[in-house]
Amino acid sequence: MQGIADTALLVAFVSSNDRYHDWAVSLVEDQTEPLLTCESVLSETAFHLRSSGNPHLADLCLIRMSELYPHHKVITTDCEDFSAYWRNKRDFIPLVCPRRRIEAWRASAEGLIAA
Repeated sequence: MQGIADTALLVAFVSSNDRYHDWAVSLVEDQTEPLLTCESVLSETAFHLRSSGNPHLADLCLIRMSELYPHHKVITTDCEDFSAYWRNKRDFIPLVCPRRRIEAWRASAEGLIAA
């Protein structure tokens, strides 16, 4: 199906506590072609998700780009957030982060310093 995604679909897809989450996930997983949308919809979606504890929309976009371009690394200073994300539901996302940030994250992950 060719489709244009609205904010409500994107919020339902990302937010597991949305009453239409399962429907949205099923619909998106069955897509054979990319859904179209616009920057205004992405901005509005980010606004609705900003305080829900979900990944930021920009992070979700980068996760998807990492799936589409598997040989590219995500370059970020936010290695803590990205180390918790997975691409293709099971694969580590290769990152390039400042060395100090990686060392601090590894130490906290190993319980050597408080998170």
